[in-house]
Amino acid sequence: LASHMDGLKFSGDLRARYEYRDQNVGAAKSAAKAEDSSEDRGRLRTRFRLGMVWNSKSEAWELGAGLATGGGDGRSTNDTWNETDIFETGDIRLDYAYAKHKWALMDGQMPLSVTVGQMKNPFVTTFMNWDDDLRPTGVAVQMGDPFGKDFCGSFLTLGAFDVLWGANLNKVNNDTDVLMLAGQAGYAYKSDPFNTLVAAGWRQINSAWEGAVRTATYDPFKTSPGLYAISNGYDVEIADLYGEITTTVSGIGLKAYGHLSMNLGADGAVSQQNLPAGERPDDNDLAWVLGAEAKYSRFTLGYAYGYIGADGVFGPLKDSDFGETAGLMDTDVQGHKLSLSYAVTRNFSLGATGYLLERIEGGSEALADGAMNDEADQTTCVQVDAVYKF
Repeated sequence: LASHMDGLKFSGDLRARYEYRDQNVGAAKSAAKAEDSSEDRGRLRTRFRLGMVWNSKSEAWELGAGLATGGGDGRSTNDTWNETDIFETGDIRLDYAYAKHKWALMDGQMPLSVTVGQMKNPFVTTFMNWDDDLRPTGVAVQMGDPFGKDFCGSFLTLGAFDVLWGANLNKVNNDTDVLMLAGQAGYAYKSDPFNTLVAAGWRQINSAWEGAVRTATYDPFKTSPGLYAISNGYDVEIADLYGEITTTVSGIGLKAYGHLSMNLGADGAVSQQNLPAGERPDDNDLAWVLGAEAKYSRFTLGYAYGYIGADGVFGPLKDSDFGETAGLMDTDVQGHKLSLSYAVTRNFSLGATGYLLERIEGGSEALADGAMNDEADQTTCVQVDAVYKF
């Protein structure tokens, strides 16, 4: 390394997953699907991630880059085994690459940083608003460290991100960028026996996505299909509130959390999803999650219930497992998420996550044109994982 660099740190993980999905598909109006049916799917998948961080203490810079399996979909770093060819090889792609400059304020008690590039998510959130695999591209300014183990105090995060760029995105000879401005302010309080964290956030996405045109090879909103028909009266202005409390009782680590989100700009007659006649975006502009987690010895048990209204969040950013991967859509989905893991060794764990989900308003309900929506009404999805971290 160059003389001004203090070192290079590697980290990563390897995950093998078996995923099984059981869908109950609503009856269609056509004679070919006169009755409800069940559609099953099982597949094996691998995720490999390698992260690298270079530090220069003398110049207060941190450079980070990561590699991961997967394709171009920002919401998945999974590589499905032999999906198109016999014993096919997988792809390794750039997961993130950023530069972060850091300062220490208030005698080192208040960290301040500016991050530029493609970065890990700088916001405190849940699967309701962000997929864990998404790496925002842009610039983020953060005062305080809500993810720091020992941090106690106020924090503020501001960001400007390029969500999507497409040459001639809207087919009117304009190269356009879908941009997002986001902010979050909160407070982390640590004491014995309870620790708490609260955060309020806001996100606004500009209207460039309204002109996106679906093609045979370009379909960024495929699981939020209503976005292709959204009117000019529809805006994406998301306000959210998050809170958590953690404690330890008789050696059991406990955490309870809640997350509430509302799209203040959801208006007009067209929703992000295909909904029954009479349903409007402002009738479905709310989303919320309630969850809890318990850790004892080597076991971790988690449960969450999510209600994601069709227009409560911006669907293409939400966690894909709680919807698309399970066979439903990005939004207009509700249900349970249950997880259990066991740490076999310090770095090797076995676990399983189950989803029991259903559409809220859509599914086999009649649409405005009299046709039926053939999307799955209910689905059960189970993921069994073996993970080794290094």
